[in-house]
Amino acid sequence: MTATELEEPSEAATPDPFAAYTDEAELYELPDGDLEQFLPPFAAGLLMAAGRMLAALAYRDAAHYGDRPFDRTAKDANASVLAQLPAACDEYDQVFRLQVARALGDLADDLAAGRAPLARCQAETWALSVMLESAPKMCAATDEELTALGITVPNDTDENTFRAPYWDEEAWAFVVEEAKYSIPEARGDNSEEEIPEPEDGWDAPAYWFSPYGITHPRDPDRDHPAWVRDHLGGAPLTPPAPLTIDRAERLLRLGGDTNPQQTHLASYADPGPLAEILTPLGARLLSVAANHLAERGRADLFHHGDRVFERPTNDDDVWELEQDSFLIHLPPLCDGQSAAWRLAMVRAVEHLAADLRSGRAPLPTCTAEELAFHLIVAEAEAILDLLTDDEEFAHDCHLPTADAFTVRHRTFGRWKEFFLQDFDVLMHYDDTLREIATDPDHPASQQLGTGDLRPRAWFAPFGNMRPRPATPVPADILEMLATADPDTFFASTPALKDDTPDHPATTVLPEGLRAEFEHFTALAQHRFFDEPTFSELGRPASVNGA
Repeated sequence: MTATELEEPSEAATPDPFAAYTDEAELYELPDGDLEQFLPPFAAGLLMAAGRMLAALAYRDAAHYGDRPFDRTAKDANASVLAQLPAACDEYDQVFRLQVARALGDLADDLAAGRAPLARCQAETWALSVMLESAPKMCAATDEELTALGITVPNDTDENTFRAPYWDEEAWAFVVEEAKYSIPEARGDNSEEEIPEPEDGWDAPAYWFSPYGITHPRDPDRDHPAWVRDHLGGAPLTPPAPLTIDRAERLLRLGGDTNPQQTHLASYADPGPLAEILTPLGARLLSVAANHLAERGRADLFHHGDRVFERPTNDDDVWELEQDSFLIHLPPLCDGQSAAWRLAMVRAVEHLAADLRSGRAPLPTCTAEELAFHLIVAEAEAILDLLTDDEEFAHDCHLPTADAFTVRHRTFGRWKEFFLQDFDVLMHYDDTLREIATDPDHPASQQLGTGDLRPRAWFAPFGNMRPRPATPVPADILEMLATADPDTFFASTPALKDDTPDHPATTVLPEGLRAEFEHFTALAQHRFFDEPTFSELGRPASVNGA
């Protein structure tokens, strides 16, 4: 293999992916049989790619640190593979570190050849664990990158038939904690002799390269890759293409910031890498959809102001309005809401758009944002349909054409199931459920635990989410408000005439529209002075990430 070519999977792959097991393996509960049951091809490919990238970074670290002790307090130390090792490994020399890097590469080579990733020693058990933790991050790679790495990208045409990688139980079956008891030091010369376990355990670094008895050992005479030997001899570090150190760092994000899905979560449970659910290309599609909706919302805001939104009755008029209007996609219950409420609703869309642009998970923090997410996903599906045949439209949207959106980039149903807490707000679109949705005291609402789904309550933050920090209304909106027609915004009460479609009383504009406008502007900025929010806004800037 040259320094510029990634080794292709061997065509003479081992027929039995579990052939590395020894007879002793029968004494343990180990994965066996069909490899795809534990690692489907796409998941196996991601795991292989993660191993190769980790190996490249580990070889870099071994060459950089040499025999020097690893200092975890040093700048950028967390961004190294050495930081992923147990602290007990910090004093070990370069030879140990090179062997750790090779453990990652050996497992990646197994997967590339169609073999199960069966750890042969404790170092490989550690390596496999780190690979499994890193593999979901590989979903952020482009389809072209994955293909170049030897991964078959799923080509399902229907998102319902697409099986996303699952890393919880099946794949982790290859991490066998009890395997450490099969090393020679733990068994002694007599198989019936009981050897006392050392204080630091049989998984201590001193035993990391003692071969397991449950698997056949690897060739002890194998060497490190040529590109590694060249680097140790003074040449630049040049992993085989398409691997690059820079791309490996950005994809694996070793020592990176807090998980982007934790940004708004009130609890600190780690929901996993964002790209596993929403790829960067999928996020771009949602971001464009959110921007389109926000633009329409602003246009409707200044066109309709406080006036009741009159829905057309002609089907052709409805279809035409659906292409350009934001308000028509809201439940009819919202037709009589004020301009301030409408501004708050547009801001809900813009909050999610900002999340998507910043690489954060679009986690709605209130009911308004949940509905906004539904609308964003629907708009994204419509945009994707237009991308099929319209290259000019794709160019204007700064998106590729539809053929670039393989199934993993357009799992619309999965996004809604993952990012939304429930679909309760959609009850407003069902004629048989509207009465329940507008009455928090209704027995069904009480039984279902829907909470207050009336529009005035849509902006109250969820109790299990961190409220968004207060942000000012954008300057362009303030400028437009300053020059808006007062008759549109503050002289519209007569528009609520008796012959308008039936609206619950909560949609009737109250007196004091100027006070109402300020009230909802504050809601749009999430200035809620309840105890959790007060505590959140009072936290130091370093904690809030400001």
